[in-house]
Amino acid sequence: MKLFWAILEKFQAFGKLVASIINYLLLLAVYIVGVGLTWAGTRISRKQLLSYKSIEKTLWQDMTTDHSLRKAKRMF
Repeated sequence: MKLFWAILEKFQAFGKLVASIINYLLLLAVYIVGVGLTWAGTRISRKQLLSYKSIEKTLWQDMTTDHSLRKAKRMF
């Protein structure tokens, strides 16, 4: 009976290994198709999805001139 349970345990371990490999390959294929198609589409249309320009306008207010508590609270 111990032999049966030992064999069953090894089959389960093998099944988990096969499932992990298949999941890895499927996720890799989905990633390559998703990212690859997006990359190819942006290359063909010559569009840029991310802007690398810095934002010059800031939302912070200058606190050096007036240090009132009311203005400090309204900053946030």
